[in-house]
Amino acid sequence: MFPRFLPRWGWLWKGRSLPSVLSPCYEWFQDDSTVTITIQSMGDAIIEEDKVVADLSGKTLRIRIRLSKYFYFFHVELQDNVYSSYNVQVKCKLKCLEIQLVKEKNCVSWSSLGSFLADHNKLVPLKNAESFSRSCTLVNKDSVTHDIALFSLALPQGSYMWVPIGHHVTLEHDVKGMRISRSYTPVIPALKADEEASDGKTVHLMIKIYPDGALTPLLKALEIGDKVDMKDTEGDFELSTLQRCQNLVLLAAGTGFTPMVRLLHWGIFVSRQININLVTFNKTVRDIIWKEELDRLQEQHNRLRVQHILSEPDDSWEGARGRVRSELLEPLLPEDIRQSDSLLVCICGPLPFTKAAVKCLEDLQCPSKSVHAFLG
Repeated sequence: MFPRFLPRWGWLWKGRSLPSVLSPCYEWFQDDSTVTITIQSMGDAIIEEDKVVADLSGKTLRIRIRLSKYFYFFHVELQDNVYSSYNVQVKCKLKCLEIQLVKEKNCVSWSSLGSFLADHNKLVPLKNAESFSRSCTLVNKDSVTHDIALFSLALPQGSYMWVPIGHHVTLEHDVKGMRISRSYTPVIPALKADEEASDGKTVHLMIKIYPDGALTPLLKALEIGDKVDMKDTEGDFELSTLQRCQNLVLLAAGTGFTPMVRLLHWGIFVSRQININLVTFNKTVRDIIWKEELDRLQEQHNRLRVQHILSEPDDSWEGARGRVRSELLEPLLPEDIRQSDSLLVCICGPLPFTKAAVKCLEDLQCPSKSVHAFLG
């Protein structure tokens, strides 16, 4: 084992107000075949797996860690070549991230880690951080409804990205000489107990195809093996909000169901104590996403209640009809629950739906601190 190097500390905040989190420190060491980088959070900040993005392209290594309201960046041009397959391990109890790279040249000692790049070892406020894009490969595409498909996109071999619950990614593609981008919330492939949210290497997106859309017709035309660019994760939903919740109400219109997928999975299979009311709003029965799966889950879990509301049903529909309105929501929100700290109402759908749902909750005197609207 070669000598361990001293930690490098983050910014010196001379003449500036201190950030709400302390900049992590890092160190690196090597042996004959590997180079290991350890990034240690300081103070109360904890490094969590789903807040880490790592990209290795050639000798350029870029790591982004979300710490509260900041991103910490580690960005270096490595001294020598390493293999694109490497190990990423978050040690929550130790509050550190460990990256183990494998040297292409065994038994060659590095004199330094490499050359540090412009944004290296910096804490950057979330709103000021630039998003990085990487080319992903379509590895699977399944039909969900008549106009919605489930896309599975594999990150490049040198990339790892875990998407926090309630956060989204942005897809980019050149369309007729223009760079078009759209944001989508990752889902899991199925609502099953053993379904992993992410392995850090594959992202699953449920996307509605609009015939006259700017991007979705191109996505529909993608074949297995085709490429599309994906940017870093974004979002402001905090898992701690869900962890404090005992009564979860989910209001989803159309593909506004996508953020609810992982909330449902967490509430049913991870928490095992949250009472969940899911209300979906669609035009017709064939527009309901995973209807059979949701109905089956409701039969299996008495903590889950699912209600489908249709605005343009046929004569055979025996369920509720119409659009979001206070009298539909009031039975889900008894006054004792409405005024408790254990309530969380999540809303997602087209903007007019979201605004209408928020207005209904205001009319019912539901506290704004208990409401989270996912906005595209």
